[in-house]
Amino acid sequence: MTNEQIAIRQWLSKPTPYSAPCGCLGPREGEPDCPCAMRWIEKVHDQWYRIREHRSPDGITHSAEKIENHFGVEE
Repeated sequence: MTNEQIAIRQWLSKPTPYSAPCGCLGPREGEPDCPCAMRWIEKVHDQWYRIREHRSPDGITHSAEKIENHFGVEE
């Protein structure tokens, strides 16, 4: 199983995140994004992955994209 598949499986095992306006001031120490956006991010083997949800008439699918180092986060 790839890291992307593991990230999606981890994310699917949690309660579905809800969308709401963000009032955060930025990422917490060691995290790549603010707490609101972290609802869509999973960590697998010390790498961060952003989960994307794709909706179509055939159903819902998910993908995971590796987040490259940004916001000063050490990898």
